[in-house]
Amino acid sequence: MEATLKNYVLEPRQQATLMFRYASLLIEETENGIEIEETLSKGIALCARSRFLDLKYSFHHLQARYEAKSNLRAALKSLDAPINEAETFQHMVWVYALRFLRVSLALQAPGRAELAGALQQLHAIANQAEKRGDRAVFVTASALEAMIHLRTPGADHLEQAQRAIAAARSYQLEASVKSLGSVGALIDTVDLACSLQKGLSDDRKMHALQQRADKEPGSDDGAFSVLIEKSVGGQSLTQHTGGIIRKVQGGRDELVFYWLPKDDLKILAFYLSGITTVPQELNRGRAYLQEGHRIIADAARRPTPYPLSPPKVIFQRNWIITLDFHLRFALGLSACRAEDEKQAANTLEKLRRLSTSTPFSASDLYSIQVLYLSAVLSQTFGPLSDALQTYAHKELTLTPASTTSPHRHPLHTTLAILATLNHALILRSPTHPSHHLLPSLLSTLETHFPHPSTALTTAHTLIRALTLPPLPLSSTTPTITASALPTLPITQQRKLISSALTASQELKNHHFVVMALAFMAYRFFAESVGDQAVKSVRAVRSVARKQGVLWKVTSAGLCVLVFERNGLVGDAAECKDVVRELGDGLPAELRGVLGWVGVKEEEEDERISG
Repeated sequence: MEATLKNYVLEPRQQATLMFRYASLLIEETENGIEIEETLSKGIALCARSRFLDLKYSFHHLQARYEAKSNLRAALKSLDAPINEAETFQHMVWVYALRFLRVSLALQAPGRAELAGALQQLHAIANQAEKRGDRAVFVTASALEAMIHLRTPGADHLEQAQRAIAAARSYQLEASVKSLGSVGALIDTVDLACSLQKGLSDDRKMHALQQRADKEPGSDDGAFSVLIEKSVGGQSLTQHTGGIIRKVQGGRDELVFYWLPKDDLKILAFYLSGITTVPQELNRGRAYLQEGHRIIADAARRPTPYPLSPPKVIFQRNWIITLDFHLRFALGLSACRAEDEKQAANTLEKLRRLSTSTPFSASDLYSIQVLYLSAVLSQTFGPLSDALQTYAHKELTLTPASTTSPHRHPLHTTLAILATLNHALILRSPTHPSHHLLPSLLSTLETHFPHPSTALTTAHTLIRALTLPPLPLSSTTPTITASALPTLPITQQRKLISSALTASQELKNHHFVVMALAFMAYRFFAESVGDQAVKSVRAVRSVARKQGVLWKVTSAGLCVLVFERNGLVGDAAECKDVVRELGDGLPAELRGVLGWVGVKEEEEDERISG
């Protein structure tokens, strides 16, 4: 190509087309900056002199993509002039293409500085598309707006994302599946992700995404097109565009986008399905996560089914192993939930090794996830001292909301909140040596609530109910105890735990439900006589059957206390057998406290009398 351009006099359009292809290859395959810039500037000048509008806009598009690699702000600025020109001459096909490019580049910027500009571009696209009747373009702009709101922290970002999704769906049924490409899958993905950020498990949205991934997975390389229904560019505008725009039957144009290859979409669907399902059906949720991990492992052993340049191969590899990291992290947490110590420990060790390698070593976010999983593993299986030490690590230490850096990744803040909630749960007993730290932890937590996530808000309510001591019956106003924790009237504590229980049931989070029911039964009915007390502990045991050893033993122990007090000797003996049978499955630190249900004392009596 270089020899042809230097040694032969070509017809102008032929020369411009060859220069565009040559510049594209230089950008993809080399780092010859001077040669790339020279070819781009010569190509733009040639197209301007010869009035090759299609190639001139294509060169501007290519130049911005190249500049974004080294100077994103300059690349965004370079698109202003061609966008203004396209709007002035009503070249709407290129107005859409250049504005969408500006959005795509802005999404690559770290932090939130460029996202406001991206939203302005999408609003402009949506307004123009709606006015002209380009429904598929409007739906695409709304879907991308929802994605931007989803990844922008803020008090109302989820509500704004849902509004954008609703706007997209309002036209989605009118635009044909063919005209939308993979935009429908993007809408379903963002919609489910909104529910997950709220802490809600929405089976309907999950099944919609699964069906989309199965029936409309898209292309092997992730390329898809969006039909421009009304704003026809004509031959002079879209004859040669280097794959940015393509012609379809009837002379209409399609914008070409790249998103997830079909296998990657399936993996993402399994991942989102797994974290949707785990709170309700632990085993099914783990199965989804394991299937996603299996597909990634299989894909790693096969060559890519479509051609890629070396930089794109690296980008694709980094994306897929990053998704696998998050899959493994979710598998590790769910293994702790399932009390599968072997898998949890193996997963932690693998993530610990991965976090020190490329591309994970470039960000501390991955090492923070490893820290958090390590703490949860210690809290689940012991020793609790290790869990406390890890939760107190500076990376997991929660700071007041007013002092939290706006540049801190939302996942980092979420993990710090979760670490503090778990930290408080361990310190809740007044006899714990570090109980004096509890007031400070709870005070810092308060600054982060109310929170957009219903699940986090429910967890916070639950922790408050479990940790704040009850007010003495002779008092009617809150007081400060020796531990500096504010006390609550019995009615207010009952209301707090009742609120947490109701929210847990709405979330369908069985783990929260059994915690709330167990505390309610222990706090209000363990020393009572009557049908209400018996019904309460039976309800706890019924829910605990679906949980691990800890809650099965806890619920059986509660039943022993209430059944013996109510004269149900046979039922109490049956529950003691359960505690004896399952007690050895508890962490070592918990086996020594079974005396609270009278099990260890009986065994000691039997040994002495024997």
